[in-house]
Amino acid sequence: MQVKIRPYKPSDFGRLREMYSDSEEICMGIPSSYAETWIRCLSDGISIIAELNGRLVGHAVVTPLNGKEVSLCVHVRRGFRRRGIGSKMLRYLVDVCRKWGYERIRIVTDEKAVGFFKKMGFKIVRVGYGYEMVLDLTRL
Repeated sequence: MQVKIRPYKPSDFGRLREMYSDSEEICMGIPSSYAETWIRCLSDGISIIAELNGRLVGHAVVTPLNGKEVSLCVHVRRGFRRRGIGSKMLRYLVDVCRKWGYERIRIVTDEKAVGFFKKMGFKIVRVGYGYEMVLDLTRL
């Protein structure tokens, strides 16, 4: 399986919207019917795509929270999860964030994804609506 990770392009919009509409929810309970609005809201960040044989199978984005920290969103298409796609996208974004001088990546996730993020080095900092986790890039 050769997954290609690359920057998002505006021409990906329709295929990305289709990928999100293939899911019941985008993330943290946001229904897939909000996919178009969701994609537009993420346009201020560093957005990447995972492709497999020309099909979009993943999307990840980091958006700046301040000069030292970014917020992360990761989505892998149903049927393609647990194949290393999320890990590959996250490693790509970690490299980009370190090059741009960010010190932390923050995510709020649900219980079923906590193990994945712990494996990638994130630590739980707060539990509320979801699990707030942080990856300290200065310790990598």
